[in-house]
Amino acid sequence: RGCQGTYRGDVTGSQKKYGFLMQAENPDCDTVELYEAPIDAMSGATLRQYTDIGKWRSVHYLALGGLNHLPIDYFLQQHPLMNVVLCFDRDEPGLRFADTVARHLAERGFNVEKRLPAVGKDYNESLIWYKSKIEKQRGERV
Repeated sequence: RGCQGTYRGDVTGSQKKYGFLMQAENPDCDTVELYEAPIDAMSGATLRQYTDIGKWRSVHYLALGGLNHLPIDYFLQQHPLMNVVLCFDRDEPGLRFADTVARHLAERGFNVEKRLPAVGKDYNESLIWYKSKIEKQRGERV
């Protein structure tokens, strides 16, 4: 994928089965959080760091590059885990895709949790809101 200058899209010949992955610290980790975009996966990791200090690398983070099944299936073939957390956008396409993926994975025996962003459309918006709240609280204590 590329977003340099005015270019926005996939390079010809790119393989959609590879998502953007931040692996858990423990190779035996049994949980993956799925996001639509890398910025949302990084935001989810940062939110975990803010709320569960020191534990942000306790799960795998996989960004799909959109609403795409291929990276999910490829990742789950490579990693023997049981827990999948769906962290898709809070919009109609994201909600529909979450329902489809949840049903598909539950039929395959996975434990599936849908986790919407607490605030805003996606996890990046949620992080921005949360960060501003923390900064405001810190400013009030000074």
